[in-house]
Amino acid sequence: MMTHATALFADRHTIHAALEQLAQAGFSRDAISLVMSEGTHERHFAGEGARPPRQSGPRRVTRPGGVLGAIVTGLRACTPDGSNGSAPLRAGGPLQRALRGPTTLAAVLVAFGTNEPEARLADARVRDGAIVVAVEASQERAALALQLLELSGGSALQAA
Repeated sequence: MMTHATALFADRHTIHAALEQLAQAGFSRDAISLVMSEGTHERHFAGEGARPPRQSGPRRVTRPGGVLGAIVTGLRACTPDGSNGSAPLRAGGPLQRALRGPTTLAAVLVAFGTNEPEARLADARVRDGAIVVAVEASQERAALALQLLELSGGSALQAA
C-alpha cells in the first residue's frame, strides 16, 4: 500500500538538501511532490525553467541543479476550484495531479493521509509562503522519507 510522507519547508535551500537526500536514498523524482503559492514560486524560483540568455564572458548560474531543478521545471500553475478565490498554487508530482478540479490543498492532503487539522494548517502556511514536499512510497519507505525530510529542516505533517 502506498502512503505519503509530507513536510513543510521555509525556503529552497532546505528543500534542495531534502531532495538530494531523497534521491540518494533511491526515491524517484516522479514520487516527489512540491506545492507552493504563486508568490513563493516567484520569490524563490523566478525564471526557473526558462532558458538563460546567452552571455559573453563568465556565466553566473542561479538555477538549482539536481532533483530540485528538475522538479521546479515541471511545476504547473493550478487553481483548485474549492480554493475560495485564494491565489493560485504551483505544484508538481502526485499532489499536482490531485489538485485539479473541485478541491482544496487541505482536502488533497487529507486524501493523501494527513490528518485534517494539520492539512488545514499546511494549506494556510503554504498561502503564507511555506512549501509542501510530499513523497509517495510504501509504508516502510515513507518512514525513511519522513525522517530525511525532518533531518533536512522540514516540519513533518502528522498522518491521520
